[in-house]
Amino acid sequence: MPITAATIYPLVKGALVSSSLTGGQSDLLALAISQGLGDYVLSGLTFNSVDSGTAGSGVGTNVPGTVFLSGTIVYANLIASMSASSISGSSAPVLAQAIADSISQSFALAIPTINTFSVGVGTGVCTFVPAGASGFMVNAFNSNSISGTYGAALANAIGVALDTSLLTVVFNTVIVGSPSTAPSAGFSIGGTLI
Repeated sequence: MPITAATIYPLVKGALVSSSLTGGQSDLLALAISQGLGDYVLSGLTFNSVDSGTAGSGVGTNVPGTVFLSGTIVYANLIASMSASSISGSSAPVLAQAIADSISQSFALAIPTINTFSVGVGTGVCTFVPAGASGFMVNAFNSNSISGTYGAALANAIGVALDTSLLTVVFNTVIVGSPSTAPSAGFSIGGTLI
């Protein structure tokens, strides 16, 4: 299943409801988070791959569930970002846990894809290149009428926590393409999640 705003929204809304964060504004918050994350994954987030196998060119991919972004790491980074933005109180940890869980679950849906030009058949070890999730989150919050000091601060905190957490993720791809008997290794850039 692709990682888009439509597939992310039920995860965010479900996490908010299971944390007893309900009400009219929780719908807007879920929509803003899912839109911001979906836009970021589709437009801003890329990954690089160190490839090895046989010479040639191919496509590196894998199945959903390959990309594991720990909810615990996202939660720790989100709590730190929220505290730095003066977002605190008794519901802050519950909100952070709901957001962290839904982000982690969303990445479990992702299918990584990257073009390789030095390896035709083999494997790739991949890492993300975070590119400013805060901007995508702030835009999504503003387009869903969650504005003001608190809205911008929460959107920025989510973006900073997401980018920081993505630096910890390492995953593999299976490269399939033109076969060869000659060994090869290389570096591929610009992979995306679908």
